Parts: sequence; structure tokens; C-alpha cells
Amino acid sequence: MSHEFCSNMATELSVTIVSASYRLAPEHRLPAAYDDAMEALYWIKTSNDNWLENYVDLSNVFLMGGSAGGNIAYHLRLRAVEQVDTLLPLKIKGLILHQHFFGVVERTESELRIDNPGFPPCFSDLMWELSLPMGVDRDHEYRNPILMEGVRCWVSWGSIDRPSN
Repeated sequence: MSHEFCSNMATELSVTIVSASYRLAPEHRLPAAYDDAMEALYWIKTSNDNWLENYVDLSNVFLMGGSAGGNIAYHLRLRAVEQVDTLLPLKIKGLILHQHFFGVVERTESELRIDNPGFPPCFSDLMWELSLPMGVDRDHEYRNPILMEGVRCWVSWGSIDRPSN
């Protein structure tokens, strides 16, 4: 998410947005980015910043991310559920995932039809190959949330909309 997008959202919705950095692959493969995101939540929780304490409602937190950030926000929420008591007074109320970066091994119909020389499906495959833990195949729970046992979720991917004549 760009700085301008976050700034506009904060202004329009009267909310506070914290943008966290994370380590990048391939030097730091997953789950490094998830670890960094969790560390950011703990930083917010333990911060002695008077402004945060006086003006931010820590009981009404939404995790948001676009593309890889959407994937990170999703996995951060799963971790936060397991550590809910240690995160108090932070209470995560929801997720905002914008064009989240997930995938499955078998190509979807949209991927088979895509004609985008700027980002062909093989680029996505390469990104996953460089970011997933060494030695795992592409059908991994970091990439495909449907594989996670005990987690109920509905994930939808947009298809390529063709204008009608």
C-alpha cells in the first residue's frame, strides 16, 4: 500500500495507520515476513508513546495489506489468534486484504486465459519459489490457505473480466 493511499485512508476515515516494514525474500524466506509483522504488533502493544496511548483505540484494530502484504496480514491474523491474551489491549477486529497474494499449483481458468506480458503466471511461480521455505513445494500453506487444517476460510480470486460488446 502506498504512503499516499494510507494517508488518504487515514484522513477520510479518521483512523491511525501503522505501516510496518518486513524482511524480503530471497534473503529472508517465509516465515520471516510473518515474524516481522508479529513483532510490529508487539511494538504497538508495548510502546510507551503518549500519542499512541492517548489517541489510538487499540481495541479496534484491523490488519490490512495489498498483494504480499495481504498474505502477510492473513498469516499475522492466524498467529494473533494463538496469542490473543499476550496481545491485549490490542484486539484485532478484522482483515482488509487487497489483491492478496495467494496461489495454488494448478492454474485457475483466469490464469490460463491471462494475456499480461507485464506479469505472466510464471512470474508468480518464481516469486513463490524465491520466498517459500527451502525444500517445500509450491502447494504450501503459506501460499495456499485452503491447505491449513482447522482453519475455516473463504478465499476468492477475481477473474479476468472481459468487456461485452
